[in-house]
Amino acid sequence: MGNVKFIISKVSRENEIAKLLINYLETKWSLDNKWLILTENKTSLSDGLWTAKTLSFLPHKDETSPIVLSEEYKNVRDYYGVINLLKDPVLKHNNVIEFVFFDEKLKAISRDKYKSYKLNNFNITKEDI
Repeated sequence: MGNVKFIISKVSRENEIAKLLINYLETKWSLDNKWLILTENKTSLSDGLWTAKTLSFLPHKDETSPIVLSEEYKNVRDYYGVINLLKDPVLKHNNVIEFVFFDEKLKAISRDKYKSYKLNNFNITKEDI
């Protein structure tokens, strides 16, 4: 049985995700924990992570970085956790974070992922940010 945390956000647009990720991960990650962020457009997210905040930076250059961006599942077991921004749930890892956005269409996707995690006996928690 895995764990999934749904982060309930007031962000209504996906293009604001970089700032949201920085704010969240600044307090959650350490160099000892390697995170995989699954996204549909890693170039766009990478650009956002470089520019979202002036005084903050999350190292995400390549596979050796504490944070790795990817558009596909790969060696998910090599990572402490997976932040999933894709439309499908990540059922192959025991520590998953899902962001729930304010937009109704994106909320519907999150509801479907919630159902999949529940069917696969994940321990589900939520956090409002």
